[in-house]
Amino acid sequence: MADKVTIINLTPWVQGFTRINQVGHVSIPAYGRMNLDREEVVSQCYDKNVQFVGIDAQGSHARIYVDDADLRKEFEFETDTRKQNVLTDEKITKLFEYKRMGDFEKNLKEYAQIHAEKFMLIDYIKKHKVNDYDKIKAVERYVGIPIEQ
Repeated sequence: MADKVTIINLTPWVQGFTRINQVGHVSIPAYGRMNLDREEVVSQCYDKNVQFVGIDAQGSHARIYVDDADLRKEFEFETDTRKQNVLTDEKITKLFEYKRMGDFEKNLKEYAQIHAEKFMLIDYIKKHKVNDYDKIKAVERYVGIPIEQ
């Protein structure tokens, strides 16, 4: 049996890609996880699939998180001193804890750089019933769409 690796869809919609090592397609539900052959994950990363390698080929702002520390280090998504830069609920919680609006807006732009991450913010606000008018309005301005709670 092939060695399996858990991959996690960080986005609020289905992520999918065509397999490289076998015939077929992989589809991961919103915020879902699945086990995939290690060889397939390695092939996707070597093939620079942006869902895995992010916007800088070092895993930053990836939409699919590889839940295997050894592979993340192999592809230099992480080092002993640096964690992979992906948006998680924990990071969004930390973002909404900023007291000063200047700090919030600065970090908002750093945390959410891709389309999927902007929608993750909206989803977080709705799911956690965020009740901070100024921060919600800042997110609306940044994302470009109104948030209906």
